[in-house]
Amino acid sequence: MYLPEPPGANRPSLLYFCDESHIRTFAWMGIGGLAVAPAPAAEIAKEMERLKHNRRVSPHSEIKWTKAKSKPDICRDYLDLMESLIVENHVHFHVRFSPFQEYDHKASGNRKETDTVSKAYYQLLVHRAGRFYGSQAKILVRPDAGDCTSNLPKLMTAVNAEVRLKYRVPHDAITHIQARNSEDDPMLQLLDVSLGALTSARNGGHLNGELSAIKTELAAYAAAKLPVAIDHNHAPRHRRFSLWNVTPKWKKGAVPTR
Repeated sequence: MYLPEPPGANRPSLLYFCDESHIRTFAWMGIGGLAVAPAPAAEIAKEMERLKHNRRVSPHSEIKWTKAKSKPDICRDYLDLMESLIVENHVHFHVRFSPFQEYDHKASGNRKETDTVSKAYYQLLVHRAGRFYGSQAKILVRPDAGDCTSNLPKLMTAVNAEVRLKYRVPHDAITHIQARNSEDDPMLQLLDVSLGALTSARNGGHLNGELSAIKTELAAYAAAKLPVAIDHNHAPRHRRFSLWNVTPKWKKGAVPTR
């Protein structure tokens, strides 16, 4: 995914899809970002439609990790597709894991757990989307619609300000944030399946017997594709695929530092 570095307004557009997985009741929450240029995104959507056709899955059927038990073959196809797209540099995939049960959710805001998730999105946009592509592209953020992403448009100014300050980007990195319904967006479905499988693996679901046999196999399949251990932290130079395991700033029982 080569992005030239033209000045200011002539920057090319870059889509940045994002979603969450395993929130509230699991030890580890995953937030994922998928970076792709608009033209390749359209071609990828066509390939996903072809995969559905080959598996005799309705083109209108939403493919999600939560539905993997009833559609294991197409989910495996999506995991293979994600891997090949990363290897061929058509997409970049960023995963942020955080130990959800360790957070003091009251310190996150009035919405508690929801605000904890929202802040995780904020961090992903600053330290992955903005840091990696802000100087090169106009970033169009496309989160999965829901309570946890509803405040992101209001946070865009703050995200851009932090990207300017920390990464010396001389302009607004993110130019638009618009939530999408994953039912209507194949890229969000590709992200959902991949993030769901990896977050299940991060929670040890493929080892502890908590998953169905099908999800156990898929989570192990996804984890086996990783070039590093799932608790690894990649250096910032790793853009194609990035794992980021974080430590909470606001742990339960601790006084918030800010």
